[in-house]
Amino acid sequence: MAKGWRLHNTRCKNSTHILRKAFFAALLFLFSACEKDITEQVQIDAQPKLVITSYISPQDTALVVRVSKTRPAVGKVVIDGDKVTDATVNISDGSKTIRLFYVAEQQLYRVAFSLLPIVPNKTYSLTVSTPNGDQVSAICSVPDTKGITFTKLEYSVRAENTSGDFAYNRHTLDFQWQDAPGRENYYHALSSREYLHPQLDQILKLPLDNYDQKIFFSDEWQDGQLFASQGRFVHPVQDSLSSPYYLKAHLSVTDRPYCLYHELIAKQNNAADNQSFC
Repeated sequence: MAKGWRLHNTRCKNSTHILRKAFFAALLFLFSACEKDITEQVQIDAQPKLVITSYISPQDTALVVRVSKTRPAVGKVVIDGDKVTDATVNISDGSKTIRLFYVAEQQLYRVAFSLLPIVPNKTYSLTVSTPNGDQVSAICSVPDTKGITFTKLEYSVRAENTSGDFAYNRHTLDFQWQDAPGRENYYHALSSREYLHPQLDQILKLPLDNYDQKIFFSDEWQDGQLFASQGRFVHPVQDSLSSPYYLKAHLSVTDRPYCLYHELIAKQNNAADNQSFC
């Protein structure tokens, strides 16, 4: 068993109108016990809106943008937005602008990373327009990882039993990192396990459990201090673990919009959690 870590910049996020759709769909699911199709009775704004999804990072191998249009989430079936295949998608660093082209097999716009390298502390702009006149734009500055270092990476195993005397081992990966002082930093911390599946004969990559752990961080009140996170997985004692396997800690240095976007997603998935991490 080996352990490793990865530190990278991530990522600017631009997404519009998708949260409204997802939230309305959740309401329909919540009240399905008293189901009544009111598709013809509800008056809503059915005008399709552009939804743009894109991340950029110095560690990327390609620049990728997804473009679609919303559909009203009314009725018994919720359908994903329509893919937009004829948009004009450009990314610029202020001095150079490149166009991304649609790849039908992947249903996204893509271009080689080498045509416009992404570097820290630089601002990039994204513009998307369609033949019918729809247009959106966004800008972001890529954060820097300079001065941010891992200070701890520890692996431990503890035997536990359930109430039914089912014995299993809890595997835990603890990791800490040092915040770079004097600048605004946001983090997304994750961990994973990779191993060779003997029957499938392929490498499986599984996220570690972090259901009660904080994974998004801001240094607004902890400038220059240590941060910590944890990932876990359980395995029955009687079953042997595939060997070798690798536990990895992943730390993304992000911007505030990225953090706020994922905070909204987390709150939407768990309305009982009132914690704010941005």
